Amino acid sequence: HPIWKAGSARVVAARARAAERNSNPWPTIRLGTSGSSDVRLELLQPLRWPWEGSALRAIGVQDVAVATTDAEADRRGGLLEAGQRFADGLRSTRALGLAVEAESLAQHTVDQVVAENQPYQAADLAGLQTLVSLDEARRARVRAALQHSLSQSRLAVLLGRDPGTSITFDGELA
Repeated sequence: HPIWKAGSARVVAARARAAERNSNPWPTIRLGTSGSSDVRLELLQPLRWPWEGSALRAIGVQDVAVATTDAEADRRGGLLEAGQRFADGLRSTRALGLAVEAESLAQHTVDQVVAENQPYQAADLAGLQTLVSLDEARRARVRAALQHSLSQSRLAVLLGRDPGTSITFDGELA
């Protein structure tokens, strides 16, 4: 996941900064002129006080520890969110199955109550109620299907995949 890659990059950068702080500063060369024909070449080597070097090493170690902890927190946050999206997917799968079953039962009831030769033209109250129940069941199935698609897309994005990727939610979340 991109967040995990960014966390790893931050740890690598912190280690590089720590190594730089642990080493002695590089000498610098300065070229200057002190007249019309005199050329002056200077070699400057910065020196650190003994306490300064140990303090910089300690700062480097702490920076690496902070970057590692932040990367681990991001990784665990991503895993927690993936677990939540997986649980949402399991819930939406079950809800979709129940909605399909409810629609099937409503359709069966309509078939039993309304005459076969005149569908959707029921004259009595029972026929109208079954048609309303069928309509509600169909709308519930469509909502459940949309929620399931949304759960798939959310998990796919979290996993770094295309949001249109079909994901099968199978099993239980431990």
